[in-house]
Amino acid sequence: MKCLVCKSDFKPTRITQKFCSLKCQRVDYNKRRRDARPKPKLLKKKCCHCDACFEHDTTRPTQKYCGFKCKQNVLNSKYYFKNKEKYKLRKENYYNKNKHLYTANSAKRRAVKKMATLKGYDQEIKLIYKNCPEKHHVDHVVPLQGKNVCGLHVPWNLQYLTVEENLKKSNKLLLY
Repeated sequence: MKCLVCKSDFKPTRITQKFCSLKCQRVDYNKRRRDARPKPKLLKKKCCHCDACFEHDTTRPTQKYCGFKCKQNVLNSKYYFKNKEKYKLRKENYYNKNKHLYTANSAKRRAVKKMATLKGYDQEIKLIYKNCPEKHHVDHVVPLQGKNVCGLHVPWNLQYLTVEENLKKSNKLLLY
C-alpha cells in the first residue's frame, strides 16, 4: 500500500492504516485542519489606479492598469501635479475673463431652485451681470426669498448696488 502523504510503499499493520509513519499522519492532520479553517476574504485588486484599489502607489513598476483610460488618467494626474501652478493660472484667467458667467449661473441656479424665474430672459440677465460695474453687486429689488414678499429673477427686478449697500439690504424690500 502507498502512503497518502509521502507516496512511499509500506506494509499496514491495521486495516484502516493509511500512513507509513506518525510523522505523515500529523502532516495530513495539520493539512486538513488548515483547509477546514474559514479563509479570510481577500479583496481582489483589479487596478491600483482605479477607485476600487486600496492604495495609489505609482512608484512600483509591477502595477498593472485595467485599461487605456485608467492609464491616461494616471498620466494626466501626474502631469497636473507637475504643472499645478500653470493650471491654477489658466483657471484664474478664465474666471477673470468670464466672471459674469459664473455670477449669472450661480444666481440662476438659486433662482431656479426657488422656482422664481421666467423663461426667455436668460440673455438679458447675463448681459446685466456682464455689465455690472466693479465693486458692485447685482441685487434683486424684490428679494427672491424675503420675509413678507418674494420676487422673480427677471431683468426688471435687478439693480446694481455697492457691496456695502447690498450686504446691509440682505433679503429685505426697501422702498425709496
